[in-house]
Amino acid sequence: MKKSLMALTLCALMSGSTIFAADQTPRDNFYWLGQINKASDIINTDEGLLTPAEG
Repeated sequence: MKKSLMALTLCALMSGSTIFAADQTPRDNFYWLGQINKASDIINTDEGLLTPAEG
């Protein structure tokens, strides 16, 4: 439960960071999907659902 809450917090912080980075190029949806997939791999590996080789 703690890890899921931490992952959601991380996603919220990543999505809010674009407000402060006005001089950077805007990110498309595929960039954010990739970031979410990376976070999901980390959480699933930590929870033992994936092996380290898969994650």
